[in-house]
Amino acid sequence: MKKWIILFIIAQSSITVSCGEDKNLAKYNKAYKSSAGSFQLIKYYSKPGFKNKINKKTRHKYSEFYEVHFDKENNLPVKEVFYYKNMKTWEKDYHYRSKDKKNFILKSATTYNNEGQRILEDVYLDGKPYVTKKYYYFKKAKTLSREERYQKGGRQGWWLFYNTKKKVVRKEQYLNNKLNSYWIYIYSKKGELLEEKNYNSSGKIIYRYRFLPPK
Repeated sequence: MKKWIILFIIAQSSITVSCGEDKNLAKYNKAYKSSAGSFQLIKYYSKPGFKNKINKKTRHKYSEFYEVHFDKENNLPVKEVFYYKNMKTWEKDYHYRSKDKKNFILKSATTYNNEGQRILEDVYLDGKPYVTKKYYYFKKAKTLSREERYQKGGRQGWWLFYNTKKKVVRKEQYLNNKLNSYWIYIYSKKGELLEEKNYNSSGKIIYRYRFLPPK
C-alpha cells in the first residue's frame, strides 16, 4: 500500500461535477441487445448517409464509396466501411437495443481507423445523438494519447491524457463546455505515481499530494 503526504491544501475540496447524462447512460445500457447481424446483406453507395446506391461490379470506378452491411431480417445497417481510392479508410459498427426484438433503436456507433483503433464513439439516447467520444493515438507507440467527450457539440465530462506508458498524466473536467478543474500526475521512470496536483479553472492550485515510492 502506498503512503502519501499532503504538502498543502488551498481549498478543502474541488467541485465535483454531477453529470446527469451518466445516470441516463447507465440506465440506457441495460436495455436488451438486438439480434441484428444474424444474416447480412451488403450494399454499396457513393455518398454518405446511404445515398446514391451503386453496383457492386462498378464500385471500384468511384474514387470513394461506402460498403454497408445490413441485417437482412430487420433491414438495419450493422456495419459501414468507407473506401478511398479502393483502400479501406475507416469502419463503423452500429449497435441497437430492442425490448420486443421487433422495434430497434440505435444505441451507439463505434468508428475504427484502418489500423483497427477506435477513434470515435457516438452514443444515442432514444435514437437521438447524445454523447460523442473521440480517441487519439501516438503515431509511433500506437497507444492511446487522449480521450475527449462532447455533448451537444460542447465539451462535457472527463477528458483524459496519457503518456506512452498508458498512464494518465492529465485529467480535465468540463461542465457545459467550460473547464471546471484539472489534475496533473507525475510518475517515476518505473511508472510509480509520485505526485498529484489539482487546479481550478483559472490555474490556481487546490491541493497537491506527494507519494512515497514503495521500498
